[in-house]
Amino acid sequence: MFGLSLKSRAKKILKKDFQYPIVNSVQSLTLHGVIERAKSLSLNEYDAAIMFMLIQMNALSPSDPRVTSFVDRHSQNIKGLISLAASPSTEILEMVREIKSRHRLSVGNEGQTKRIIEPMTDLLIAQKKQFADEGGVLPKKAKDNWSIGYVGGYADALLNNAGIDTDVKGLSIMTGIFISVFGKNEAPVLFSKFLNLQSEQDLDFFDGRKNGGEELIALLESSKNVARGWSIHVGVSKKDKAHAPKSTTPASFEFRERVSKGERKTIRTYGSSMEYVCEYCGYITEQPDSHMGQCGYCQRIGVVT
Repeated sequence: MFGLSLKSRAKKILKKDFQYPIVNSVQSLTLHGVIERAKSLSLNEYDAAIMFMLIQMNALSPSDPRVTSFVDRHSQNIKGLISLAASPSTEILEMVREIKSRHRLSVGNEGQTKRIIEPMTDLLIAQKKQFADEGGVLPKKAKDNWSIGYVGGYADALLNNAGIDTDVKGLSIMTGIFISVFGKNEAPVLFSKFLNLQSEQDLDFFDGRKNGGEELIALLESSKNVARGWSIHVGVSKKDKAHAPKSTTPASFEFRERVSKGERKTIRTYGSSMEYVCEYCGYITEQPDSHMGQCGYCQRIGVVT
């Protein structure tokens, strides 16, 4: 496989070792996002293939015997490839156990991950119920780039607080959060879009991601158990804006405006004062460009530019 791209090598592994060729646009979009994440983490093709399969397994409903068989078979395939991946084998195995437990393929409790993630995910679902119709269908605005960023940023910050990296294990857990929030039919498409928007520098996406991450941090640092950012964006109740959680961004990193992608690296000078642009999210800050061109929020969530 020498000379092939990471994506091509991963596709070969999926076809040969998992008998799982990429056959539709949703799968292709998901794989593209996984490949970009694997590159940013300096992982190899086996990590990428395992990430992809964990996402596929986690997206399936446990109600069908054929699904149970699929999960069981590919859990064994993953275990056979662990030694070739760069990710810690313990993390991969823990995620496999979590998924198998959900499909009633293993005994015992469902693990620490579920106890950490589920309570805060329920707050997202509570918001969803405010604007979903009686059939659970979401309005278009609840699935736009801002909303995808909000849910992803909320989930990202939740994983970060739990000490879980967004690698093999983290991506699989995020898939589960998207399924809980958006449902099994729409979640794969929206999660794939979340992965790919991270490399497109979409300002609405990053605004939503920033708000979702900050709201999760605010919830964890207070005794409040209500999240409102998403419902305010969708327009459920304008009066809720007065009760929205305050930004947890340090005062010295107050954002006043966003800058288009083409101007990201510009440093603006006004007399004796200077404004610096975060190269990642596009917000302006008065603080110097001292940490890889990142603003305070991007520094806190560990963004790599």
